[in-house]
This record gives sequence, C-alpha cells and structure tokens, in this order.
Amino acid sequence: MDFVLCFATPASAIAALDPPPFGIWRFEVQGGPPIGWRSATRGRPSVRATLFAHVASERVVLQDGWLPAALDYRVTERRLHDVLAGWPARAAAEIQSGGWGELTRRPARITPQSAAPDPQDPSVRSSGRERYPPDAELLRWLCSQPARRLWHWWREAARYDTWNVGIAALDGPLTDLRQLESLGAVRWLPARPSLYYLADPFPYRQDGRDWLLVEEYGHPKGMRGRISRVDAVDASSRALVPAITCDSHLSYPYTFEDGSHVLCAPEIHQEDGCIVYRLGDDGSWRPLHHVLRGRQVVDPTFFQHDGRWWLLCTDYRDKIGNLILHGYHADTLAGPWTAHALNPLKSDLASARPAGRPFTLGGCLYRPAQDCSQTYGGAVTVMKVEALTPTAFRETPALRLEPDPSSPYPDGRHHLVIDGTRVYLDGKKQRFDYLLWLKAWTRRPWSFVPGARSVPGP
Repeated sequence: MDFVLCFATPASAIAALDPPPFGIWRFEVQGGPPIGWRSATRGRPSVRATLFAHVASERVVLQDGWLPAALDYRVTERRLHDVLAGWPARAAAEIQSGGWGELTRRPARITPQSAAPDPQDPSVRSSGRERYPPDAELLRWLCSQPARRLWHWWREAARYDTWNVGIAALDGPLTDLRQLESLGAVRWLPARPSLYYLADPFPYRQDGRDWLLVEEYGHPKGMRGRISRVDAVDASSRALVPAITCDSHLSYPYTFEDGSHVLCAPEIHQEDGCIVYRLGDDGSWRPLHHVLRGRQVVDPTFFQHDGRWWLLCTDYRDKIGNLILHGYHADTLAGPWTAHALNPLKSDLASARPAGRPFTLGGCLYRPAQDCSQTYGGAVTVMKVEALTPTAFRETPALRLEPDPSSPYPDGRHHLVIDGTRVYLDGKKQRFDYLLWLKAWTRRPWSFVPGARSVPGP
C-alpha cells in the first residue's frame, strides 16, 4: 500500500505533494504547537488527537481519540509521542484488512472542532494559524510552575472519590437507547461510612433470587478492594457478605453465563492474567479458568458474538489503564485465547475502558465504555459495535450518559448493566478533606465498617 506520512506545518505544504492512492497522512493534535503544549500548561486533563488521510477533496479519519495530558509538559509530550507513534501502523493494518471503505470521511475544507485553534488564544495569529509560544508565554509558565505544582499536589492530597451503587427500573424491556437517558428514580444503596464506598454492580441469579456482586473499597492505607454480595431486590439492605477475596486488590466483578454455569471474572490486575470463578451450589465462588497469563488485565469483559467468545479489556502494563483497548477471541472460554489482529483496538480516554456488560438491541451490539477524558469515570459512552471479527473492529458513539447533577452522586458515572427491566449503575461524588492523609494513615482497613469481617481468599 502507498501513502505519505507528512509532518509538515502548516497543512498547506501538503498541496505541493502528488497524493498516493491512500493519501497523505497527517496528525492534528489539540493545543499545539508544540504538541499538546497549551493543554498541559493550562491544566487540561486530555488533548484530542486525530490521524487524517488527505485524499482528493476528502479527509479520511484513520485514528481519533482523547489522549492524556499532565501538568508537567515533558510527561505530556512523552505520553503523546508513545501513543501516536503506533497510530500509522494501526491504520495501515486496518486498511490491509479491508477497512478503507468503512472509515469516516469529512470534506477537506472543514477543520474538525477537536483540532480547531482557540480564537481567544494569544498564540493564534489573525489568520487563524497557530504558532509556537512566544517568550512572554514561556516566562509566565516558568514563573507559575512552583505555585501550580503546589496547588495541584495539595488538591490531590485532599481530594477523594466516593461511589455508590444505584438501581433503576424500566417500564419494560429496553427497546430504544434513549430510554436510558430518562431512567426516572434511581434507588441508591445505603451510603457507606466515610472513606469507604461501593461500585461496579453486576447482577446474577441463584435459586430464583437476584443478587449483586459489587466492589467494596476504601481509602485507608493498606486497604484492598474485595468483592461482596448484596441483595439486588432490597436496595435498603445494609448487609454485605464478602464473596471473593484474595491478597490483591479486586474490583469489577463481571458476571456472565456459560451454559448452566454462572461465572464471575473480577479485575485482579496485580496478578498474572485473569481468573474466572464459577458459582457453586452453596453460593461460594471457586476458580475455574486462568486466562491471558502474562498480562495485567483491567476490567475484563467476556461475551459471545458470532459463535466466538470475546474478551475486551485494557492492560495495566500500558501505564494508563483507561486509554488503550485490547481484544481477544477464543472458541471456548478455557481458551486458547488469540489476540485480535488489530490490537490495540483503539487509544481513547473517552471510550476505551469497559464500563459494564455489552448488550444487543435491534440486532446491533452495544458496548458501554468509560469516558475518562476529563476525570476518571466522568460518564458512560454507549458504543455501537459496527464490526467485530478476528481481523476487523469498528465502533461509533451511540449515546453518552452523564451523571444526574441533582443526584447524591453528581460527579461521575462509570458503569452500566442492563438486566431485563433493571438498570444497574454507579455514581461518584468528589469530596475534599484536608486531613485525609492523617485519616488514611491512622485508620485500619475495614475498622470503621459495621459488621466487616476477614474472609480467607479462595
């Protein structure tokens, strides 16, 4: 295949080239030049990046996503370079697998909003073309760094998130995605004591009764998350029974079925691979399969599609567990598991990390994903999976579910499971406590949780 990867600035330099069959490829990154500069220096958590192919009168979107920024510009630059360096190869692999005709196209004369310059930015000339920061801007940035870093450290030291699990009821089975935008009253589980929380609800049934597995966690030093069971029908119940525990942190207790077996695949990214547990007749969970050894799996999401088992997840080895989506497939749950030909499937803080159980509606497959582009667990983006085979993957945003600002948890949402006429979700509330460091060091894990008890791991 023939294409030209162009790093020329400005874009008008492209006009001097004779375009090859697959066009002239060029990056556009918000907040530059230099790459990501103004996003980092203004404290923005992410930048929008796009890899375009300029072909005739069209701009073909090859790769697109929100990438992480940091207060330290050197960190931002390194992160962006690490991710963007792999985009041309990823795009070329997709084209070779036959995906060129399915890529999004935009008229060449239109500049995407994600890459448009800020008209109030003093570094943008009257012509609209961005330039490198002048000396005065650099000097202001250097002088402000000590205060900005101190303020950032102090806020992070005092800020902590609390989550809780909510349950909403639909009038009937889901028939339209827009029903999820107006769920009505959400029944929240009783709030946990200060510094402790519940998140990631996944339902299952045993002996005709509905239960939830949730992540139970807190901020005291030495705390490790564990998986607990709660009554899915009586939302006012405070009874939490530890279900799966081990010496590592546990979260995201993903429940699913394989034939008559009820299974759970929690996230244990500190361990090697992913352990799938099976529900026993006595209500206990015991290890059944150990898959993807050698990887640090984050939010493992299993489902069947077109006669195959699929596993979508992020990987803690990527350093940022919210950014890069990986896919694997197998004929049976026990494996062997094969990496998707296009891995990594995508790099996008706004839609990579799984946020719950995939579902089908109207013959289409939908995948809940976390939007962490502005804050961790800021919202849920429901992605419509348009292609999923061992050699192809394509999805587009179908719906964005933001937290209800009038709810007790208005600052985030990072979970969605639809089970019949019930919808399970969670919500985040940001809190500030300038004695948090002291409380986290002096409180023993679980010491302030009524009825808590230690249960040996499996």
